[in-house]
Amino acid sequence: GFRNDVGVIPDVPAARYRQQLPTVFTGIDATVNDGAWSLDANARAGLIVWGHSRDDHFLRVPPRYTWDDLSWGQMLSADVKLGYAISDHLGAFIEGSYEKTFAAHTPSDYRKISDDSELFTANGQGGAELDVAKLSVGLKGNF
Repeated sequence: GFRNDVGVIPDVPAARYRQQLPTVFTGIDATVNDGAWSLDANARAGLIVWGHSRDDHFLRVPPRYTWDDLSWGQMLSADVKLGYAISDHLGAFIEGSYEKTFAAHTPSDYRKISDDSELFTANGQGGAELDVAKLSVGLKGNF
């Protein structure tokens, strides 16, 4: 297919993509200490408001951009950190987190870069979804 084509891209920008997903959220944080052990946890639920993305393609004919208006969406996240104080100056920890941004689909407006005129709209082509997981293990020292 077209992805098998080989060539040289001129010394100009080929594409640019920017997605903005502002989120308002509420959550709960908790910390428990028991001797040398500590546990920190938090959870959040949020609502994406006025999210959007712009995808510029400068080498297309005509040069165009795609605008996705992601009016709203949902996200959830949780973090947990378990620590153990080995001494007054050294501690060990294991930490994990997970964030989920739920799929949101939207019409995509395709427009000319030169004059912002609309080329066409594709229903349900745009959207956003994200899953992020992280696990960390380490030592922390104070001097």
